[in-house]
Amino acid sequence: MANKKKLALLTLHGMGTTEKEYYVDLRDDLISLVGKNAWKDVHFEPVYYQDLVQDPQNAYYASIKDKVDSKRLRKLFLFGISDAGSLEYSRTIPNSAYEKTQRRIFDALGRAYNTNGH
Repeated sequence: MANKKKLALLTLHGMGTTEKEYYVDLRDDLISLVGKNAWKDVHFEPVYYQDLVQDPQNAYYASIKDKVDSKRLRKLFLFGISDAGSLEYSRTIPNSAYEKTQRRIFDALGRAYNTNGH
């Protein structure tokens, strides 16, 4: 069994197109800040869900890109703001991106909990 941790830290990426390794700079900065010895007491758990929302966003963008004058403006709203709307809209649909995202957060919390020997 792994050593018990004193702190569990979960991260979620923001809106917009996000790389799977979005958390690396934050994690590395935190390790530098607290030191490697203290970091051993931290369970760090990134939660990635961009893959659940990006394909529908790409499909929607492709369907409207020739219908609106400003492509940059559409892309800003679609990729920069719509994650929250997409997730909220699908919250009552079984096996939706919202439900899958919540499951990933719940699983990450479970891993953090289990790290402490529970």
